[in-house]
Amino acid sequence: MTFQELLPEGPIARAVRDMGYEKPTAVQSRVIPLIREGRDVLGQSQTGTGKTAAFAIPTLEKVDPEIRAPQVLVLCPTRELAVQVASHYNLLAKYMDHVRSLAVYGGEEITRQIDKLRRHPQVIVGTPGRVLDHLRRRTLRLQELHTLILDEADEMLNMGFREDIESVIKHIPEDTQKLLFSATIPKEIRELSKENLRDPVFVEIKASGISAEGIRQQLVRVKREHKKDALLRLIELRNPSRALLFCNTKAMVDELSLLLQERGYSAEAMHGDMKQQQRLRVLDQFNRGGLHLLVATDVAARGLDIEDVELVISYDVPQSPEYYVHRIGRSGRAGKKGESILILTSRDTLAFRSIEKYINRGIETIFVPTLSELDTLRIKRFLKKLKEEIPNTDIEEYRPMLKHFEKLDLPHEAIIATLLRMGMDLYGEEGRDLNMAKPALQKKRSQEKKKERPRRKQGYRKKPRYDRKR
Repeated sequence: MTFQELLPEGPIARAVRDMGYEKPTAVQSRVIPLIREGRDVLGQSQTGTGKTAAFAIPTLEKVDPEIRAPQVLVLCPTRELAVQVASHYNLLAKYMDHVRSLAVYGGEEITRQIDKLRRHPQVIVGTPGRVLDHLRRRTLRLQELHTLILDEADEMLNMGFREDIESVIKHIPEDTQKLLFSATIPKEIRELSKENLRDPVFVEIKASGISAEGIRQQLVRVKREHKKDALLRLIELRNPSRALLFCNTKAMVDELSLLLQERGYSAEAMHGDMKQQQRLRVLDQFNRGGLHLLVATDVAARGLDIEDVELVISYDVPQSPEYYVHRIGRSGRAGKKGESILILTSRDTLAFRSIEKYINRGIETIFVPTLSELDTLRIKRFLKKLKEEIPNTDIEEYRPMLKHFEKLDLPHEAIIATLLRMGMDLYGEEGRDLNMAKPALQKKRSQEKKKERPRRKQGYRKKPRYDRKR
């Protein structure tokens, strides 16, 4: 099925073509018809499956431009996700006259949001706390609301928003269509669905299918004290134009981004302690290609609509298998090939086994390159660039300088070798091998060593203390 078959010709279909969408994803094919029918939906879907368009397209179809009041409300766990979803609505509605969407969230002056609300946007996207704040101030009224969407519902509950969500629901009309999307369906999500959704249709897009398709999943095994060196070598080896690096703590995000900047990389941090304006600036810079490496926590990066990520590196093993799927889902979006690398230490073995069990597949082991291998790579890249630049070089322009070299009366090979040494910054050594053996191999070696130990003679028994003479 194509979008041409799924969508009637009109402003939304035109916007979809502008966005480059041709074929709907699995979640879009299943969810769009259900929303059109007016059914409540409980959707289990991961990041990168096209979920936002799945609910944005049919809910926009139901918006009446003549009604200057909120008709669609989307609740999101983070400010960044709210901004991204509102932006998605605006892109889809760009050919719809007098239809606007607005993101409301904490961290921005509420008076600015009140001014924007007076322009009567039909779609409101916001965090539960700020939406509830506007409802209590009566700066937001939901009498005309026909659709409520809870996006990343599991994350909202993890962040303690359940009470706020239930308070918001009390302000909406009883016949409002409700759509709940969650990466996981724990007990709390089932309870929330049972209490608020009417005879919902359950739509599941399995995580294993997402994590396996189009993404080359890899891991390296290193000692804990070698993680930073391993990361630097992997980045030089892959040389990505756009990569996401994930850490489990804000402190490590700051530490790594600073380290990468000191090594000359275009890198920035993204976490919850940063000011909202700063986070949006970093995200915009990354999306425009002005930033090559974005170091982030899972919560800060949740739901961000980032395109063309070549590589995802998990510097820390994620705290849950679901986070691993979210991370690698940033790469390989919209049918493109992606790549992910997990940096694994001996302490991470149990967490890693949980990930393999969750995605129902093994992850390929690769090796951190040695410094000598990186030198070889630098030479290859240099020679390739040299070959490309020779046709663009005007020899006559540099002939006066060449005459100076001739006066040196030195062998040409010596001059070229010295210039290469001065300009290429090679490591010039093998360096430490950072790779660790697999746990199975380590276990085998320990068993072999145990066999080599001399066994104690039979019949010998050490006397207990109370048998000894005093």
